[in-house]
Amino acid sequence: SAFEERLVDRLVWVVAPIIIGGRASPSSVAGRGIQRLAEAIRLKDLRVRRLGTDVVMEADVVYPS
Repeated sequence: SAFEERLVDRLVWVVAPIIIGGRASPSSVAGRGIQRLAEAIRLKDLRVRRLGTDVVMEADVVYPS
C-alpha cells in the first residue's frame, strides 16, 4: 500500500453521514497490519472541521522509526 511504501505524508479524511459497503468492499486503510502499537503510523497536527454535513480531518503522517 502507499502507507507501506511510505508515500503518504499528509492525510485528508472525509467522513460523511452515510454508510456504504459490504463484505467485498475495500478497507479505508489496507496493508499487513501491526503487531504492536509502537509500529503504528501516527498522525500529528490534527485539524478537524465541518464541511456541510461532512467532517474533514487533516493531519501530517509520522511513520515509526
